[in-house]
Amino acid sequence: MEYRIKRGQEEFGPYTLTDLQTYLQSGDLLPDDLVLSEGMAEAAPLREVLGDIPAATEAVPEWGGEDPRIVQLPPNLHWALVLVLSIVTRSLFTEVWIILQAYWAHKLSGKNTALVLSVISPVALLCGVLAIGFGQYGNILPLLAVGSVIFLGSLVCRIMASFAIRDAMEEYYNTVENVGLMMGPVMTFFFGAIYIQYQVNSIARWKKTGVMS
Repeated sequence: MEYRIKRGQEEFGPYTLTDLQTYLQSGDLLPDDLVLSEGMAEAAPLREVLGDIPAATEAVPEWGGEDPRIVQLPPNLHWALVLVLSIVTRSLFTEVWIILQAYWAHKLSGKNTALVLSVISPVALLCGVLAIGFGQYGNILPLLAVGSVIFLGSLVCRIMASFAIRDAMEEYYNTVENVGLMMGPVMTFFFGAIYIQYQVNSIARWKKTGVMS
């Protein structure tokens, strides 16, 4: 009997029962993945289809169909260390780190929004600080006003980048690798890259233990 895996609107396969056991063992399939076959009235979770059948031990064969996109995590730097480095560098480290997170989010969703905003943010921040500095030094009020607007714009870009990363993470980790990820908007707004890194740490623990903390 042949089986197909259903994830969202996509189907993969066909696979044999041995294939399903092997892919579950290797982590390419999850127990909650839905399985379809000609002899089944409706899709059922993989755990119900396999039941108590022992997992296969032979080498993992190549997928017969399209392999689901599994994206590796970014560097699993502890969120507390990210916070300390941000404080020590006066947020300079955060500006760099969120670009790395945005690049990872691009891999998750295929969208460039977070990456573009995260790059614009430090550039605008630098321009705003310079404009404010020159405005104060030369007592040029229009330049001071423009610099202040650009500076605020950089902060808005960083916040928008954080939410774009959040959206990419929730979409990916509730479909491709379903861990039931839910990220609070308030924490995302106030803590941005640090809160995102906290979630990365949690996902890394889930990959090792199967428990989402």
